[in-house]
Amino acid sequence: MSHCKRCLPLLVVAICSALVCSWVSDTRAANLEFTTDNPVDITQVNWFVELEAVLTNTGAQGDRFDILRTIIYRPDNWFTPICVEGGCQQDNVDSLQVLLGAGNSTTIGINFDTVADEGGAVVQLMARSVLDPSKKKTITLVVVTDGIEVLIVDDDGGQEYQDYLSAAFQGSRTWGVWPRELEPVLSADLLTFPVVAWMTGEATPALSAADRLAIGAFLDDGGRLFLTGQDIGYGMCDAASPDYSVETKAFYEDRFGATYVADDSGILDITGVGGDPISDGMSFSISGGDGAGNQTAPSEIAANGDGSSVIFNYLSRSGPAGVKVDKDGYRLAYLAFGFEGISTPADRTDLAAAIYDWLVAVGNVEGEFPVVRGLTGLRCYPNPFNPTVTISFAIPGAGDVRVDIFDICGRRVVSIPVEASLGSPVSVEWNGLDHCGRAVAGGVYTCRVTLDENQALTAKLVLLK
Repeated sequence: MSHCKRCLPLLVVAICSALVCSWVSDTRAANLEFTTDNPVDITQVNWFVELEAVLTNTGAQGDRFDILRTIIYRPDNWFTPICVEGGCQQDNVDSLQVLLGAGNSTTIGINFDTVADEGGAVVQLMARSVLDPSKKKTITLVVVTDGIEVLIVDDDGGQEYQDYLSAAFQGSRTWGVWPRELEPVLSADLLTFPVVAWMTGEATPALSAADRLAIGAFLDDGGRLFLTGQDIGYGMCDAASPDYSVETKAFYEDRFGATYVADDSGILDITGVGGDPISDGMSFSISGGDGAGNQTAPSEIAANGDGSSVIFNYLSRSGPAGVKVDKDGYRLAYLAFGFEGISTPADRTDLAAAIYDWLVAVGNVEGEFPVVRGLTGLRCYPNPFNPTVTISFAIPGAGDVRVDIFDICGRRVVSIPVEASLGSPVSVEWNGLDHCGRAVAGGVYTCRVTLDENQALTAKLVLLK
């Protein structure tokens, strides 16, 4: 079967050449669609996953299409070859052509081979008509491994502010980026990682209803969140904001431990709080240097008690610029300014390290919660599947284990009983039925394996119907 898949593009070329391809320079006849239903995926290290897109010739005649690969970043040991109908090129091939008759389609993808290193990769694919090179579409495909220490949620509206944070972690923590504009992130995805850093830049709305649902469930399950953005408070709490509602304000105050005071502090110098485990001894500017230079309206806030305390103040009038929250089993550090605005790499590196260390701190002080790393080796096979998928993982120590399946909206479809044999691999099966025994629709689902309610691994499943 794999041999036939590799031959298919050649068959398409032959049919197209014989029957429908007339190479005239009528650019009005050229057009294309290039789409993907699964632009972001979580996998494991030393594994591979192919993310695919469908290229369709929607023009009036046969056409050749240039396929161009651009590697935005990837770990040094990873491979990301272009694949056509499942047949993959050598990793050093950045471009190729496919020939499609009018109305015909083919699959183009990237095979992410996650050799040796935890991390993430972002690869862009462009499909471009040869008949009319102005007709082109670009998609972005992203993979992160489930063993990284920090997931950076890039929610800045298409800016590149996540690069400031990834550079701050480079060399000290393993990280990957989830571009929010490509695909919403679910709480089950967030719970895969010890720390989540969510950057909103100046994008509005800062956090959508789906984002709040995911963050709320993540924190309910003991998540560790670093949140930064200059317009979060304005968007959720200021009656002048078109995104404001009673619900968004209540969520902000309850979950982020802050009271919104003003849209623009008017001050761009920040100082830490003496004795605070994050900010003691720190001071920096959020203007100038090699920062983003975008801090036009950093919010002034206040800690509202209930496990919340101030960690940063605006220098000249001591209005709070950041808080930390330690309550109900979760931890959160919230900066009411953009991390990307900090003016020097050294200050960004020191702050990122201090926030990470506090979020994952283990100790006997009341309110400190350990980060447990016991689950390993989550695999789901075959994937895609129909009708049954096997879910396997390892549990090195004692604990309560649960396997849940969620639909694309984050709703729990079914919980699967687990009989764990400690210290050895565990396997369970899902037969594509919900908790009532009804067959579910084909599509993308999330498998989440949870240990002791404070650690989880996730994987995406594709059910074919």
